[in-house]
Amino acid sequence: MGTMLMNLESKIRDKKLGEGRPLDGRKRLTDIWILKIQKYYGLVIMRNIGSLEDMEKVVWAESFNLFSTDENPQHTLCPRGEASWCNYRGAEALSQTYKHSDYSHLPLIVVTQMKPIFRDQANLELLKKCVNGQCRNSNESLDNVIWNHPKHSSPSEPFTWAIARFNMGNIVKVMVLSKLGLHPGSRCITAMQQQGTARLKKS
Repeated sequence: MGTMLMNLESKIRDKKLGEGRPLDGRKRLTDIWILKIQKYYGLVIMRNIGSLEDMEKVVWAESFNLFSTDENPQHTLCPRGEASWCNYRGAEALSQTYKHSDYSHLPLIVVTQMKPIFRDQANLELLKKCVNGQCRNSNESLDNVIWNHPKHSSPSEPFTWAIARFNMGNIVKVMVLSKLGLHPGSRCITAMQQQGTARLKKS
């Protein structure tokens, strides 16, 4: 989400929109807004893990919230109730009046430029990968193991170790030591097994 918004901002930065102003600038799509939208996008997905329908709905709700004002509230897709993440719906449940801040929304013409990005990020095939809380695919997980492994003089060393750890867990260290004629003690073996179990449980 963040990358696509930054690419959009960079691509049409100097282009004048319908009202004669560019995409960025005061009360427009600034870096602060991009970070805010990216953060909200992650939050709405994490809060709706387990329901693909709700996940898609709240992604679109976020896009509508971006141009919601007191004169033109856009909270139809937001969940109702006091516990709603939407402040408007929360205030509504308490019979209170919610006032939109001047800095809580963007002009409709700016949000319209972002609509294709929200359409892409609300794609059901994309969101399916997040339904069970798995936001990374297996290749990205392997990359994470590789780059978190201490680097050595030979570029192939961290990669080889990472492949072994990814497939077999930390117990592979014990196996390598045994091949070298060294015999790890029971505590070492237990520790490696526990680390492997913890890694699988976290996954």
